[in-house]
Amino acid sequence: MATYSAKAGTASRAGGYVTDIGNVTDKLLICSVCKEKLKEPKFLPCLHTFCAQCLLDKTADKGEGERFLCLEKECKADAILPPGGAMEFPDNLFLANIIQSRHPSEMDHLCDFCKHQEKEEPAVARCLQCREFLCADCADMHNQTSLTISHDVRALNNLSSATIQGNILHNGTSHNRGDACIIHPDQTVQFYCYQCKSPVCENCLEEDHNGHKKIKLQSLVQQYRGQALTLVGKLQNKLVDIQQLSMSYDTRLAARNIDQVKAQIQETKLSMFKTLEDEERRLIAEIDKAFKLNERQGKGTSFQKAIQGREYDLRSSTEITGAVLDHGSNTELVYMQPSIKARLEALDRVPIPIIPQQLSFHFNPAPKPLLGTLQVETLKPKQGGKTQKQYEEMAKKMVPGTKVKRGRDWRYGNEDGDPPGQGKVVDQLFGLNGQDTEVSHIKVKWDKSGRTEKYRMGADGCYDLQLA
Repeated sequence: MATYSAKAGTASRAGGYVTDIGNVTDKLLICSVCKEKLKEPKFLPCLHTFCAQCLLDKTADKGEGERFLCLEKECKADAILPPGGAMEFPDNLFLANIIQSRHPSEMDHLCDFCKHQEKEEPAVARCLQCREFLCADCADMHNQTSLTISHDVRALNNLSSATIQGNILHNGTSHNRGDACIIHPDQTVQFYCYQCKSPVCENCLEEDHNGHKKIKLQSLVQQYRGQALTLVGKLQNKLVDIQQLSMSYDTRLAARNIDQVKAQIQETKLSMFKTLEDEERRLIAEIDKAFKLNERQGKGTSFQKAIQGREYDLRSSTEITGAVLDHGSNTELVYMQPSIKARLEALDRVPIPIIPQQLSFHFNPAPKPLLGTLQVETLKPKQGGKTQKQYEEMAKKMVPGTKVKRGRDWRYGNEDGDPPGQGKVVDQLFGLNGQDTEVSHIKVKWDKSGRTEKYRMGADGCYDLQLA
């Protein structure tokens, strides 16, 4: 609930929500199209404000009832050109009043009271309570009338922006920039006529609004302000949720994750290299150890020596015997026969040596080494609604006759009614990504407004609707 001080021109709310005219940011006073201070500011349904001429220029090629995107680059909302063109968009009296208040010397002002009498008199002063510009005669009258005698009327050349921001009430109505009645300038508007949709004073009630349903203006303003503050609070909470979603879906997080996994792969590879080198040294050492042990036990050496000795004995004895048999005389053969016979029989009795146990080495390569396996995981949304797949499935369910309401990417103002209502699907339109089976748009007839329009359900990656 907002709390407002009795001091003119100040208003505050717990949590720092300040409506003091002096605290309105200068950014709101600049047209994002021409980059200059707003002139004849008009606002779109998305509440973005532009110069009237800028709106006229940017919608010159549009027809009445035709949609166009907001002129603010980051805004994705669109608006419908009203009958009569861009000049029929509502005036942003709030910003117009602030610009006029902060820069009074930049404007040529006429007396507001004389305007009511269809006269044009240059203003020389301004009432800081009524926020009316006054000519010399009206300024004198303002200082003498009992209702306004306590008001602070100052000459324009003595006004500064700081003085205006600190003292002027900012509670302008649709009629003028203050609380003075446009019909009865000496009266303040205190009521709101529901039938005429206009703030009125007590005299107006008696003269033109007798019997009309009315409410005290202050009560209506408090009601509107309470509704707005409630919605602002809800939207601020939603903004926090969206910001948290944005933080949870940080592309830098994925990049850091990739770098970490790559580093792990490199570390594993280096570790495996070291392990393989150690294993290589171990296996070679085992071979050398086994071979040296076998040699120390003499198994291999003694057998080789025995083989070599037997081989020599057999070769030398058979060679000499063969020579005697082939080339010796009878006398020589008879003479040597006993010795030859004894040697050959002795060699014949010696058995062939048994081969001792030998070492045999075989290497069995291990299976192809693997660094590891890579697992790619799709993270589930932490919060914030449906996934892309769920929206695609929802679009398929929106067959004719299905009840729907505005969804995630809605940008069409009050086409669905005020407050937003439900509608019935009239038709499904296909052709997303060139696929005749993929839904791209849904045509809906709204219950409240009676309008039939086409909305995106997959086109441009946007989903304007959801199931009711």
